[in-house]
Amino acid sequence: MAVPIVQPNQNQIVSDEYSFTSYSAGLNYKIDEGSAVFGRYSKGASGRAADRNGYNTDGTADVQYDEVSQFEVGYKKRFEKGTLNVTGFSSVTDEAAGFELQNTVGSKYTATGLEVESAFRFGDFSINGSATYTNAKIKEDRGGNGANDGNKPRRQADLVYNLAPTYSFGVEKQHLLALTVLGTTESYATDANDLVQPGYAYINLLGRVGLTKGLSLSVNINNLFDTVGITEVEGQDGIAINGTDRYVRARSITGRSSALTLQYTF
Repeated sequence: MAVPIVQPNQNQIVSDEYSFTSYSAGLNYKIDEGSAVFGRYSKGASGRAADRNGYNTDGTADVQYDEVSQFEVGYKKRFEKGTLNVTGFSSVTDEAAGFELQNTVGSKYTATGLEVESAFRFGDFSINGSATYTNAKIKEDRGGNGANDGNKPRRQADLVYNLAPTYSFGVEKQHLLALTVLGTTESYATDANDLVQPGYAYINLLGRVGLTKGLSLSVNINNLFDTVGITEVEGQDGIAINGTDRYVRARSITGRSSALTLQYTF
């Protein structure tokens, strides 16, 4: 068995200092009592984590921060029984360093899209949901010498969505039954767009029964149907088996889990 140890002769000085001015400006215009439009522009940056960066011998970082700028415009509408928000956006993300353990060369990405959010209630039944469509592209593929320009960024699906219907019942609405559906369309495992991660949707279930005043019993089941949802893939070139078949390592969402809770509030 191998036991990892710290090698004193392999230490690295980290001594870096940097600054970046972030800002955001927006305007909201009220059309009437139930609707409004808005616009916003934002620009900011985030520092690189130490394990996602390289350092020179004097301790200064190879890459200090990643930048992002975004413009969005939207419409908000309030109805008698709910709300609806629609937002269009356009953004540019400049990652100066790369992904995962490749921390030397990054890429620039552009994205335009539309986000829709809504919440409605009809008596004892309510439903919330949102969906985001994103058309993202690699603008400058620095690591691949331009080979991936115009491709979709890795792990970026065109559509992600969620839907959450809830039904409350009982004399004091002490009982509840709710579902949450979360889903995504397919995406690519690599910037080269040569390996597809299939789309998937999974369901969470929540049920609660009010036993007496202040006492309730609830059951929560995550990923009700034990769906396999691939979120990322490593070793995209594959591991050769028998000289012909090739396998990759992939990560999935968590499988089905459940919890039973007895709660008393006072």
